[in-house]
Amino acid sequence: MLELKDIILSSNTIELPQPLSLTAEAGKVTTVTGPAGSGKTWLLKAIMGLAPHESGYITINGEVVTPDSAPFFRKHIAYVPQDVAMPPMTISEIIGQLWTLHSNSNKEFHHADLRRQWQVLDLDSQLWETTTDNIPAPTLRRMLLSVTPYLKRPILLVDMPCLDQTAEHQSRIRTFLQQQAEGGAIVLITDRPY
Repeated sequence: MLELKDIILSSNTIELPQPLSLTAEAGKVTTVTGPAGSGKTWLLKAIMGLAPHESGYITINGEVVTPDSAPFFRKHIAYVPQDVAMPPMTISEIIGQLWTLHSNSNKEFHHADLRRQWQVLDLDSQLWETTTDNIPAPTLRRMLLSVTPYLKRPILLVDMPCLDQTAEHQSRIRTFLQQQAEGGAIVLITDRPY
């Protein structure tokens, strides 16, 4: 379980109107909604220990996330960013690199399972050998989402997955996230009600 209690973000450009508290439990999608520039992405970075907060605390399974403990807790978090700028590599190369990371080395990956996730998210199988510089950002976000079940992390942070998506793709993303929530807690950042 992820808990934020009376969080006030620390940034010169972001100001929360009041302290934020929320609890993200396994089996649920917890949504944080707000306008552009309100600090939603900064909040996700604070959860991962990558951005400071002025007051309050963040806990994962009752343990406080601090600058010293953050690297340990990031091993329990999968993150899909809003900004998906990537070097020009094929999708197969990116996924191959994900599985060479020490934190993922004990996780099994089956290409056939990934293809099923791609069908749910309406991703063309030809993307496998397409370079990232030839794939639109909304498609890259769906592709990154498709990999998260294999990482088997108890917390999934997703920043604006429906941005610039068609209505059909937004619906598919919602279905996908609901299915993934069965395995852990999801914090979804959005600019409109989910």
